[in-house]
Amino acid sequence: MTKLRFLRSRTLWVAIIIAFFLMIAFIMGNNIKSSTVTATSTYLTTQVRRGDIEALVTVSGRLMALNEADLSFQVSGVISTVVVKEGDLVKQGQPLARLDSRDAELNYAATQASLKQAKAKLESVKNGSAKELANAQANLKQAQTKLQLARTGNVMSEDVRVAQADLDQAQSFYNSLLNKPNQKDIQSAEAGLRQAKAKLEQVQGGSNTQAIQQAEAAVEIAKQNLSKVISSTNANKEQARISQEQAQRNFETAKANYDKIYSQNHMSDGTIKLGLAQSDLDAEKTAKNAQADAQNNLDKAKLAYADAQTQAEAGQKEAQSKVVEAQANLDKIKADGQTQQKEIAVAQADVDKAQADLDKAHQGATKDELDAALAATNSARAKLEKLNKSNASEKEVALAQSEVDKAQAAVDSLNRGANAADLNNATALVEEADALNKRAQLRLEQAILQAPFNGVVGLVRMVSGQNTNANSTVLTLLDLSGLKMETVVPEADIAQVKVGQVARLSLEVIPNIQDLRGHITAIASRANAVGSNGAIGYPVTIVLDKPLSPESDLLTHGAKPGMTSNVRLVVEGKADVLVVPSQAVKPLGETKVVEVLTEGGQIVTVPVTLGVKGIKEVEVLEPSLLIPGDQLLLNSRSDAQLK
Repeated sequence: MTKLRFLRSRTLWVAIIIAFFLMIAFIMGNNIKSSTVTATSTYLTTQVRRGDIEALVTVSGRLMALNEADLSFQVSGVISTVVVKEGDLVKQGQPLARLDSRDAELNYAATQASLKQAKAKLESVKNGSAKELANAQANLKQAQTKLQLARTGNVMSEDVRVAQADLDQAQSFYNSLLNKPNQKDIQSAEAGLRQAKAKLEQVQGGSNTQAIQQAEAAVEIAKQNLSKVISSTNANKEQARISQEQAQRNFETAKANYDKIYSQNHMSDGTIKLGLAQSDLDAEKTAKNAQADAQNNLDKAKLAYADAQTQAEAGQKEAQSKVVEAQANLDKIKADGQTQQKEIAVAQADVDKAQADLDKAHQGATKDELDAALAATNSARAKLEKLNKSNASEKEVALAQSEVDKAQAAVDSLNRGANAADLNNATALVEEADALNKRAQLRLEQAILQAPFNGVVGLVRMVSGQNTNANSTVLTLLDLSGLKMETVVPEADIAQVKVGQVARLSLEVIPNIQDLRGHITAIASRANAVGSNGAIGYPVTIVLDKPLSPESDLLTHGAKPGMTSNVRLVVEGKADVLVVPSQAVKPLGETKVVEVLTEGGQIVTVPVTLGVKGIKEVEVLEPSLLIPGDQLLLNSRSDAQLK
């Protein structure tokens, strides 16, 4: 676009602006008029452009690990083990160091035992001890027995019943002797004898002599068959072996014949000799075919021999198993025969006893048998009468009743369970023991220093055997999965700074890494005094973005926590706007203006409204009289020669 077009399209605006500045000049007492630059005048110019602009707040800060923790034991003690060293990578929860925990372990074991004992006591109070209840019930039963004895003069009713039964039995036996011989007893004995004889005949009828003979014959047949199989299979195997040896000899003969003819027909390098007759070549071919046939026959003979061996082993194994099977059957039949002989002996003994019982039933009782039975009857009667004449003491009964009452009361008390006071006391003991156990467990856990997060050991301030106090720093752990920066923004700029804004960083010690970016994550709500002059600033935290590639990773290039970084906070930014150098903007009263140099050499003053202010450039808000490509003066017209 030419400057002529610029003048035509905005003639009205130019007239208004000229009138405006003439009025200003009149008031100020200065005559401002259009000037033509001489051929010798020189101006520094720049072009209006469209682009991006950012308003920045520049600060400096210290590079830090994303998370940094000074670790310490929560209790005092002697350090027994240091597991890590500076630079080690550790995982969250990994042990880093341990205190001497022997006392803590013993204390924990003791509190566990106390807790177990308290719980057992509480359970006993709740339900009553099963052992105590069983003992109380046994005591009650014993007291009741003593009471019964006291009431009967230390004679139990069971003793009286047994004595009466003994008398009845003795009297019945004596009466049976008086009535001998008894027809009923004779009939019973005869029936027993018949039954015993029938049992004997049944057992004797199962003779296994014939079965044994048959089994022995089967064993003999199996052995004969085994001999035949061994003989025949061995013969087949030997014949196959002989055939294989013959085939081997035939092959060796054929091979020797072929090798001989081949050496006659060929040179040492394998080429055929010149001038050979066709008959020689035919003889070589015939010998080669004969060798191949002999090789084929040898292979078949080897297979036949292997097959004969396999069949011999299988046939002999099967025949041997038949012998073993027949012998096992014979042994079983013989064992069954021995069992039968024992059964016959038992049955014969039963017959003999039944015969003796029958003989005795036919006889009457002897005088000695009657006298003995009468004496037993009289003795049983005397014992019963003695028991019936026993007298009980009232004092003994009262004392026994008192013991029964006490035992019953003890059983009732255990069955009812504990009262509220006992239950509360036992519960309190359990709670106290549990608290002590948890405290001991915590003390044991506190003897181990663990990593609170994944990271790198930064600094170790302890050695084995060293005494340490609670909360005294012994190790620094760094989370280098990311980096952050702590800075302070002056109070004059803090109003522009917001969480989430972009920050651009650079490290003087690593200048080859460009375009480091981060974001503001936290702004302190309280100000701090900065420096010795007492200036006020607000702490701001910036977290660096993850590197896009290993080449842009600060840690890869040797960056360390604690390094100083220059930071430009992007507090405002716009894209695709009119941008002019800040040097081209000049004040005119309360108005900001720029000076446009036309193609014809004229200088036109244009008022502008400014937007975002960068470090070297400033935004011109639209709509505006400026367009991209306009030439702006950077130096003042007072330096130019006018005419």
